[in-house]
Amino acid sequence: MTQIADHIIETLERVRDAQFSGNSPNSIVTLLAVSKRQPTAAIRAAYDAGIRDFGENIVQEAVGKLEELESLNITW
Repeated sequence: MTQIADHIIETLERVRDAQFSGNSPNSIVTLLAVSKRQPTAAIRAAYDAGIRDFGENIVQEAVGKLEELESLNITW
């Protein structure tokens, strides 16, 4: 596994643990990966590890990423 995948697995486990520790079982938690200043290879690795929701706040940077990763089912 990649370092990115390892971190995602660890984070998802922590989110799952937090979600079930006193919160409503019907609550929905979404992990939003911030891809600001990350290369598309890192975003693709995160996607391959199960992340589907990404956030960008630099439009000029986002445009290229949106085009390069348009084949992936990413929610921006």
